[in-house]
Amino acid sequence: MRSAKGSDHFPYSSKLVCYIEVDKHGNVSQIDHSASAMFAAYHNAVDGRSKIYAVWPGNYRSDLFEIDDLNALADAFGVPRPDPHVHQLEWALSKIDDGKSLFAAVDIVFHCGCRLGFDNIKKFAMDMKEQKHWDVATSKGISGTGNRYTISVRRSSL
Repeated sequence: MRSAKGSDHFPYSSKLVCYIEVDKHGNVSQIDHSASAMFAAYHNAVDGRSKIYAVWPGNYRSDLFEIDDLNALADAFGVPRPDPHVHQLEWALSKIDDGKSLFAAVDIVFHCGCRLGFDNIKKFAMDMKEQKHWDVATSKGISGTGNRYTISVRRSSL
């Protein structure tokens, strides 16, 4: 068995990954990829009532992983975590923004040490909805590295 935390870029939100929950009594159940199922499994694991495992299929074999970074799992599925984080960031309309599309191209710079990727875009979108009332697109893509990114935000929510 491998560690999800110890692997490079574990694909938490990939539909190819099969999640398994094992409770304290040894009962095994599969977790579907819905937000409600992940919410329940996440809280069971955080409270110590169960452990979460995942099978990640490869080309020639499938590996079993222990989900030992529950926050990364929560971020991938947009599950609210009990440790609310307020993002410290600066933002401006991007040079590539056309000024009229439904979604604005917004450049952001994190000053809180956060990183942004497909594994946590849903969590970031929920955070921005709560913190800035932004509607961040989660399926339009992300560009950037380090602490600088360009995201798409519904223009009327800016």
